[in-house]
Amino acid sequence: MEERILVYKDPVEYDGTIKRYQWLAKMMQELADGLKKLNVEPTITLIKRLIKGEDLRALIASKNVSDNFGDMPKVMQKTFQEMFDKENEADYKELIEEKAARIGGVLNKGEYIINRSFFDLKDGKIILSPDHIKEIESRCCVYIDTPGREAVYKNWLQLVEAMRQFDEAVKNAAKIEVSEFQRHSGIDPDYLQAVAVPGRFSLAKINYEGKLVLNGENFEYIQ
Repeated sequence: MEERILVYKDPVEYDGTIKRYQWLAKMMQELADGLKKLNVEPTITLIKRLIKGEDLRALIASKNVSDNFGDMPKVMQKTFQEMFDKENEADYKELIEEKAARIGGVLNKGEYIINRSFFDLKDGKIILSPDHIKEIESRCCVYIDTPGREAVYKNWLQLVEAMRQFDEAVKNAAKIEVSEFQRHSGIDPDYLQAVAVPGRFSLAKINYEGKLVLNGENFEYIQ
């Protein structure tokens, strides 16, 4: 088939999963922005390490000291790193630690399955791989995407069209006149339906066994 036809989507599961991915993307973006504020170029690897619970304060301090005091002896660089780490402790906690802990807390509960490999970082922005949509669709959606499904679906469309024509024919057919007593009893040919559930005034019905059957006696109300 050239184009898949969507015939079912679980709205609760699909929409819920999309929202969870969007939430995680937003939180990961905040981590990326936090790393930038601490003068570290964010990468998807660093962000995933933070989500796993790694403490990257030493790496951040080393990066900043190396950029500014890289020509100094290693002993002095270590001292500067310790100073930087202490001075930026509050910023790290607010920008990185608390957000990473929040993400990890949600993911580690195990309530939701979120594939972190679907996320990437491009030009400083968290993006979702197109594959993540396909993965969600495979779990939450049903498409007409095989020859067998297509054959059954075509017959469904034929049934829909036949039903439409049946409805129109019953609606437009001339009806007999009935007494007021019959109308009060629920027999009003103007409201005769083509197909209805059992108990409704119709020419056909879906019975409790799921079969389409004819209410032949009701043809007496059509001229």
